[in-house]
Amino acid sequence: MDHRVSDAMMAYWVHFAATGDPNRDGLMEWPEFDLEDQHLVFGADLEVGKGLHAAGMELYAAHQSERRGAPLPR
Repeated sequence: MDHRVSDAMMAYWVHFAATGDPNRDGLMEWPEFDLEDQHLVFGADLEVGKGLHAAGMELYAAHQSERRGAPLPR
């Protein structure tokens, strides 16, 4: 399993370094960063996960609300 994970990570990074996009044929699509907070989970199988940065995103949203003068979400 370690070699499969390593090979997949290297393939993503090499393609990203060469093209600016980690996605290529033969690999699961790396989700674009957005407010859905999707990410790739490198384990026995590659899979898309959600919520990795949920606490940080909530803090960022609260900061933006306060900066704009809106009430903080509760």
